[in-house]
Amino acid sequence: MISAGFIGFNNHAERIRRIVEKSQKVQIDVVYHPTKKLNHSKSSNKFEQLKKCDVVFILSPNNTHFHYLELFSKDYKGYIYCEKPPVSSLEELEKLKLLSLDPTKVFFNFQLRFSSLRELLEKSIEDGSIGDPLNCFISSTQGLAYKKNYVNSWRADIRQHPNGIAETKAIHYIDLLFLLFGSPVEYSYKPTNRTNNGTAFDTCHFSLTFKNGLIANLIMSYAAPLTFEFNFLGTNGILKYRSDSLTLKTPRDSFDERGFFIEPSEKIRIKPKGIESDFTQDSLEKSLEYFLAYTLQNKNLPRELFEQSLNTNHFILQL
Repeated sequence: MISAGFIGFNNHAERIRRIVEKSQKVQIDVVYHPTKKLNHSKSSNKFEQLKKCDVVFILSPNNTHFHYLELFSKDYKGYIYCEKPPVSSLEELEKLKLLSLDPTKVFFNFQLRFSSLRELLEKSIEDGSIGDPLNCFISSTQGLAYKKNYVNSWRADIRQHPNGIAETKAIHYIDLLFLLFGSPVEYSYKPTNRTNNGTAFDTCHFSLTFKNGLIANLIMSYAAPLTFEFNFLGTNGILKYRSDSLTLKTPRDSFDERGFFIEPSEKIRIKPKGIESDFTQDSLEKSLEYFLAYTLQNKNLPRELFEQSLNTNHFILQL
């Protein structure tokens, strides 16, 4: 049994805490807030109590991450699970590199690294099912910016959320593409505030070109109806997420009795776990399972995960 402390309480933080609470090997000892009394039996305003925990979860707003990482770097020896992005400015990123943090005990939650989407995409490229990558299109949108409580949230404030939806939502998909294909050789980026509810960007478009010739187009928005679509087209097949299922269709050379091309047959179909439509629950549970497996065994996390996280973070911050 290991002890855990949490910084952050509502929304995504609550989702992570509930997953951890289901574990029979983790005991939640502290749920911290610097000033408020939270509606939790382990609520505390005493930061020092967190340092007594084997694991701490930094799930607070993005612009607070560096502050807490800096505090823990001084004398905390346990494991740190920090929600992405690691930090919110290039200045903080350079300072982060100088902190006395052990990269093998710090985990930044880029959760799509552990998703069914990543597993199937990587396997399909390696075994030739997709062929050479040609194009990737990703759409992930919802109407969050029109909710009444959005305008007063940190997500709507450009001071707290300087890169807007790019650092909160797009960063997951960009990290996945970087992990599989390296950094882009060229890109374009267009952020906008379509609702004017707050000052932060609620919508963004990316076009990324990679060394292998793959072109990826992304549209992310808090100002549109709920959608999630992922299409990855190669010279021999297509990996597609739509209507709550991830499918692989291959090979290219599929013909009818007349010898005319037809749509390739479906070889694989995966339905993500839970009610989420964008692999959030599926990937989040797998990410936490991965992290806790290392902490429970007191093993070192792969250093390259830490380095990849900083690389992705840097790309978003220099936009």
